[in-house]
Amino acid sequence: MSDPRLQNLLRWGIENSEASRATTHADDGAAPSISNDTQPTTEAQPRTQLTPEVLSALLGGPSDADLMRESMTALHNPEVDLSAKLTAFDNFHDLIEQIDNANNIGPLQLWEPLIKLLSADEPQLRAGAAASVGAAVENNIKGQQTVCEQGVLPKLVGLAKDDTDEQVRKKAIGALSKGIRNYQSGLDQVVQTLGDERWIGRGLKAGEMSDCDEVIDDLRKQSKQKASA
Repeated sequence: MSDPRLQNLLRWGIENSEASRATTHADDGAAPSISNDTQPTTEAQPRTQLTPEVLSALLGGPSDADLMRESMTALHNPEVDLSAKLTAFDNFHDLIEQIDNANNIGPLQLWEPLIKLLSADEPQLRAGAAASVGAAVENNIKGQQTVCEQGVLPKLVGLAKDDTDEQVRKKAIGALSKGIRNYQSGLDQVVQTLGDERWIGRGLKAGEMSDCDEVIDDLRKQSKQKASA
């Protein structure tokens, strides 16, 4: 049985079956029997929980991975209207706020189609893609490494500086802020992309929030100036 959801479901069933038998024996005034090859469940042992993923396996519904794939398929389907695509992006974003789902973007081969949406014609889709990148990298070193290695940060810098849509710039800056904090390679890549002499050679530290804020606040200032121009 390779599906971890079904394994969790089996463990949950065994644990609760044993607990039920123990309760029955206790009610009869007899001590619960323990076989030689099993260990009693104690209060100190954590119980398997029926998570949404496990319940999905029990009820036969789609897994989070299935829902992530379906959302991305809808986002790239030319027959799906913009309103439905935005709903799909909302669903995708909500799913990848869970770190396990965020780290599953790679195995599901969803990074490439997500990155492509940063160049979508519709500004709402560019904004949605930037927001989803931000959700995937927030407090997630694995996600930060991925966007750095795949050249996503320079794309976000381009959106933050040059996109004509204010919401796209805002979401791109938010994603950059999450992508560089406590991740030195990400901060270095952004600084090099910006090419600003104020920061090149200064040795800005990703672990210093003031250093990260200096870069991000400058991008926000530029975005506001662009909006008022």
